[in-house]
Amino acid sequence: MKLRLACLALLAGCTTMISSSPPPSDWPELQVVAILAPVDEMLSVCRKYGSEVACALIDFDRRRCTIVFRDDRPVDKFVSAHEREHCRGKDHPGEDTLRRAWEAWKARP
Repeated sequence: MKLRLACLALLAGCTTMISSSPPPSDWPELQVVAILAPVDEMLSVCRKYGSEVACALIDFDRRRCTIVFRDDRPVDKFVSAHEREHCRGKDHPGEDTLRRAWEAWKARP
């Protein structure tokens, strides 16, 4: 029972890890594509973003957001929702990574 409660607490934490601040007002609508990748490939891509579960890769040129999930476990609906929020331009609390990436992309020559 303790393990079950701990898991529920962790899942609840995941749902609050997205900032309540709005995304940039001019954030583009991105096509969202979800893929399952072999664990070693997923980890080589997503660990640099601090995740061993999934990550969202945003390509402003193609107006595409690719969510990469591990292929060795079922896709968790909370993790999926979290990554989709990144595709909508939402950062983690206290971060502005996506906002800065969007501003940099718009300012490029």
